Amino acid sequence: MTYTNLGHTGLKVGRLALGTMNFGPKTSEEESHAILDQALEMGINLVDTADIYGYRKTQGMGAGWTEEIIGRWLAEESGRRDRIVLATKVFSRMGDGTNDRGLSARHVRRACEASLRRLQTDHIDLYADIGESPITVALAWVLANPVVTAAIIGPRTCSQLEASLRALDLRLSEDMLRRLDAIWPGPGEAPEGYAW
Repeated sequence: MTYTNLGHTGLKVGRLALGTMNFGPKTSEEESHAILDQALEMGINLVDTADIYGYRKTQGMGAGWTEEIIGRWLAEESGRRDRIVLATKVFSRMGDGTNDRGLSARHVRRACEASLRRLQTDHIDLYADIGESPITVALAWVLANPVVTAAIIGPRTCSQLEASLRALDLRLSEDMLRRLDAIWPGPGEAPEGYAW
């Protein structure tokens, strides 16, 4: 595995990250744990999940099921938690209440506490603040730059196209734009900096 810096966070992560959306609904817990084991052996150290992952009403699985699967895997062997960078997300509806979704301070706090319980850990390394997919945030960040006329998208699926189109309505705060600029500062001064 080759590793790179995760923006300016100081964290080193593999060039491949393990997405866990299928854990539970489509992949059994036993197979999910086997995938986590093998990924760790192969050097994959970034594990990405979300509080909503696992939800399949027809299968009797509630939101958070995937985090619970990962939590049980982490609890099986001490030291696993220290070997991975754990990322989860917040935003989706997690209950029937009016405040059981979105990015209010109340929901973010409660969702984070619930994720920590399900994941059986005392900390999360990365927690996508906006509640949108990385593709939507990245495009919104690019489109916020006044010198950008149009962003070129290359969706592979209809859902990726929909996520891209959401960027047109996503308005990033000045603080968020500064934070994203710090993560991706760009290659340097034009035109020399762009001759890569």
